[in-house]
Amino acid sequence: MLTNEAENYIENVIIEKLQKPAGTRGRPPHQFFKAVKGIIFILRTGISLRKIPKFYGPRSTIFYWLKKAAAAGIFENIHQELLKQAITNDKLDLTALSSDCSLVKAPRGGEKASHNPFDRYKYGTKRSIIIDGQGIVVSAILIKAHRHDITAFDKTLKKVNPKIREKRISIHLDKGYDSHRAEAIIFSYSNFIPCISRKKISIKKGKKDLCNHRKRAVVERTFAWLNQFRALYICWYRSENIYLGFIMLASAIMIAKIL
Repeated sequence: MLTNEAENYIENVIIEKLQKPAGTRGRPPHQFFKAVKGIIFILRTGISLRKIPKFYGPRSTIFYWLKKAAAAGIFENIHQELLKQAITNDKLDLTALSSDCSLVKAPRGGEKASHNPFDRYKYGTKRSIIIDGQGIVVSAILIKAHRHDITAFDKTLKKVNPKIREKRISIHLDKGYDSHRAEAIIFSYSNFIPCISRKKISIKKGKKDLCNHRKRAVVERTFAWLNQFRALYICWYRSENIYLGFIMLASAIMIAKIL
């Protein structure tokens, strides 16, 4: 799918999950369809609710449906449904997985915000993701900025689709994960093979890198893709559900493009 087609498809799925069943009594929701388009517009542009165009309806209505969808886990459900379709249609590159964390600013604080380890006077949060070989997000969680990457690895791995965990796949990690704890987590899943870059070992030219750095670098490109959705570049939301929901919604759009 093209970008506009993928976004329109996601909008229709959100509408199906949020709207009332046929035959339900009561007044129909005010400007419901415009509010869903407003959610996608906020994700794409990162615009403040105060400055959103009036075309999308009242900002209170948009925020109401955004908060309701995020709290109900609708964005994550959409991501998992599209992920199952991609696995069934063999659209994912499951030759290798990669995982890493990325620190983002959180100026307003929040549930998963803490003091930035690089600047104690500012707040931040971390995104922990696992991707396939081509950079599609398979699972994601949020942790506080001061926590080490390894603390999020186990929880992120548990959220991976069971169909993926059944396959024999190598997991590529950088030197930050070089520990017995990371290896123990990976070995707890019988089908996963750890491929961790070791500390104090420099790779010289002409020597083969057993833990291919090119496969690890794909995760950095995925973070760049996510940051193209400007609502994810800086975490302005105090609620964990909203920001994580936006991550899963952006990942769902990325999957819809390859279907």
